[in-house]
Amino acid sequence: MRVRFISDKIRRYNDGFKATFTAEKKPTVHVAASSKQLCFPGNINNENLELTGSHGTIQSPQEKISGWYPPDSLCDWLITVPDGNIVKLSFDKFELEPSATCTADYVEILDGKDRSNSDGKEL
Repeated sequence: MRVRFISDKIRRYNDGFKATFTAEKKPTVHVAASSKQLCFPGNINNENLELTGSHGTIQSPQEKISGWYPPDSLCDWLITVPDGNIVKLSFDKFELEPSATCTADYVEILDGKDRSNSDGKEL
């Protein structure tokens, strides 16, 4: 599963989102966070983040002072779970800049391992 968060260049907006994922039938494996897993301003890996294992957390980047996510953010996670499992993605919070056409800030979820739309379907 691939999850991508995009915010426009216009302004900061509220809390953003936080989601967890789980895989079925395998014991829980704790994975320490690193710059290849967390999206934050200045991280050179933000467009190539990877989470592997039976569970984990992804969230929009947050500015330290306001707690809001910064404008012009792009975070792209590839979530891989053990063979024979599927990803269950649950959002604990979801507060993005309102947009009638979903063109301002949005979270895109695709089914597939490729970082392009070529082998996955939009969910």
